[in-house]
Amino acid sequence: MKRIVGTTLVLGTAVVLAACSASDPGKPKPESTPTRTSATAGTGTTSTSTSGGPALDIAKYRTAQCDILKADQLSGLGQIRAPEATRTDAGPSCKYAGKDSLANSTYEIVFAVGNGAYEDVLANSKKAVFYEEVTVAGRKAVNADVYGQNRDCSTAISTGAKDSVLVAISVAKNDRTAAAEKPCALTERLGAIVVANLGG
Repeated sequence: MKRIVGTTLVLGTAVVLAACSASDPGKPKPESTPTRTSATAGTGTTSTSTSGGPALDIAKYRTAQCDILKADQLSGLGQIRAPEATRTDAGPSCKYAGKDSLANSTYEIVFAVGNGAYEDVLANSKKAVFYEEVTVAGRKAVNADVYGQNRDCSTAISTGAKDSVLVAISVAKNDRTAAAEKPCALTERLGAIVVANLGG
């Protein structure tokens, strides 16, 4: 099961950020304010919001990706293992794996530095079973669910002309706390914390 959870996150981030990587040259809970319309599986929705906000510097997280969350903010993720710095095709990431793969959900935060233009991320998100444009902490963002099974979500947030941060979750089968909300609501909330920590 641990392998399945890991694979789900990898595939989710790959679908949303694959277009970005192809062009690569080498418990506070702030509320997000998503703007959306209803969507059905296999279709997308378009936000009317044009607020992108000022550029945020994410370059330092190329090598310190797990520094993005403060110690007291980690408790909001539930029971997790020690944060694990890793790397995806799109850029550096930090994985917050649930201690028990059946009971505790897994999160991942990916930094697409220099290869995360929002337009590319949005175009690639349309390949998912479900996607929707939203705003997170006043910034352009898009939610995507590769499988459309309502247990996973990836939220990509624009942080600059060519940069974005992606927050993903794979909800554990028996995680009743996480299951009480929509997966994308959880990634949007964590994404708002990330933006706040970046100074946005």
